[in-house]
Amino acid sequence: MRKLSKRERRLVTGLAVFAGLLILVFVIILPFQEASSTAQSDLQAQAARLDRSHKAVGRQSLYRDQLSRIEAAEAELERRLLGSPSVNIAQTRLLELLNALADQNDVTITRSSPVQERNEGEFAKVSLQVNLECQVRELTNFLEAIARHDKFLLVDEFSLNVGRTRRSQRNTLRPRIRVSGVIRLS
Repeated sequence: MRKLSKRERRLVTGLAVFAGLLILVFVIILPFQEASSTAQSDLQAQAARLDRSHKAVGRQSLYRDQLSRIEAAEAELERRLLGSPSVNIAQTRLLELLNALADQNDVTITRSSPVQERNEGEFAKVSLQVNLECQVRELTNFLEAIARHDKFLLVDEFSLNVGRTRRSQRNTLRPRIRVSGVIRLS
């Protein structure tokens, strides 16, 4: 093997130094810099999460108050439901309620029949078709009593016939209404 000249030795030394620098940059410095930036972004994300958590803990009493108000409103709405897990029992309770309101307002219920319930998720709309016999004032008071009742009741349909009955010589109203209430299904 021949000896390298001074110029060739410098060139080989320069190439070796350059190759060493390339290896140093690509194997050590760039991966370290990438890991450092990744760690820094992770630390910033954790700091932001910690800050949000700290603020949430600071607002804990506010959230507790909001939750208690929501639970109270939910309990109030639950109280306004007919309060029966069964459709048949709910229809019976609705009929009892309508009979009581009719007695209070001098309205006669001549006929009642259940209407197919309508399910809406965990709730069901329970309805009764009711035929009445009364005068205008009594009907107005009866409908107002339904609207003011503490249970959520709704008059879905209303039709009216006027005629005389065998018992009375004056005209009597014969309204037909469909009254609905809501229950929560189990």
